[in-house]
Amino acid sequence: MELAIKRGSPLFPAAFLLIFTCISFAAFAQCDRDKQKQAIDALWMVKIQFDRLHIPSSIEGQIAQRSSGDPKESALVALKAIADVYCVSHADGFVVDGNVEPDELGRSDVHVNQTYRGIEVVGPSLTVHLTHDAVTLIRGWFRPGISMSTDPALTSDQALQIALQHVAKQRGVNGIVKGTRAPVVFIDEHDAAYLAYPVRVEYWVNSKNRYLGGRGLDDVFVNAISGGVVGVRPLIHKDP
Repeated sequence: MELAIKRGSPLFPAAFLLIFTCISFAAFAQCDRDKQKQAIDALWMVKIQFDRLHIPSSIEGQIAQRSSGDPKESALVALKAIADVYCVSHADGFVVDGNVEPDELGRSDVHVNQTYRGIEVVGPSLTVHLTHDAVTLIRGWFRPGISMSTDPALTSDQALQIALQHVAKQRGVNGIVKGTRAPVVFIDEHDAAYLAYPVRVEYWVNSKNRYLGGRGLDDVFVNAISGGVVGVRPLIHKDP
């Protein structure tokens, strides 16, 4: 969906209401839609594309002036200023991913990851584009409304064993754990959120077809509360 919005436009309330009433609110009880509407209305002239949950997937236009010469700081300040547009709660946060190198014209792309109570959220991310003096584009995916315990019930050793069992059944043979990280919040393809251990497993693809065989390396996400695998992210697949 796409909507051009200008502050004070008489068409805005009707257009917003039309889209707003088509959205299911069950998964977003913590989102204050009135505050979101006010935040969108406060933007001057932007073009917004919404995802199926009515959270912006793209905002383009004169979003904000740069707050400083540091693109990372300017990106985070801009996101904080329009936090209600994304239904950001007090438990949500943003952290810059990687280094930022402006081009010769002072333009930068800042990659920002989502956090929940200080824990990395795997899946959602935003890219903030800055010119030498303004923030002009924010695109990507933000997942609001996360509400969960951040205390794992499983140990990392238990998660490791579950990941190896999953690989042996579903992926390949001779699995070796290359590393286990502290729990993250994993968002699956249905927008469900889980506290999960990322376990990196290397293995050999179990296939009689030589063209489908080779070495695999996956991040296996194991539910840190109830066990079970909630997601797998393949990292490499190399032929033998």
